[in-house]
Parts: sequence; C-alpha cells; structure tokens
Amino acid sequence: MGRGLESGDSRLAHLIQAKQTAQVRWKGHRLNCRWRNKIPDLNYAIEEHCKVLSMQQWDEV
Repeated sequence: MGRGLESGDSRLAHLIQAKQTAQVRWKGHRLNCRWRNKIPDLNYAIEEHCKVLSMQQWDEV
C-alpha cells in the first residue's frame, strides 16, 4: 500500500500484502493448488473487511 494512507487500516493492509505475496508465490509455483486456492479466500476476506470499514465510517457520519 502507498504511504499516502496514513490513517489506513492495518488489518486491510495486511490482507492486501498477504494477497500480493500469495500471487507472487503462485506465479512461481503454478502447479501448487494451495496458492491458487488461497487468493480467492484472501479476496473474500478483503471484501468483507472493506464492508465492515464502510459500515463503521457510515455510522460515524
């Protein structure tokens, strides 16, 4: 993530970094189904966490 997001959520940053790491590892080991299956799970976790953050921000308004 960019350094411009000073108030960014640390869990979201960790999930995005984990997804990027899984993608790099999968590219190096295309036959390894573990990495291929982990990426959609991380996408779902990122999506769900973004929904939670959105609801929290909406409640603050």
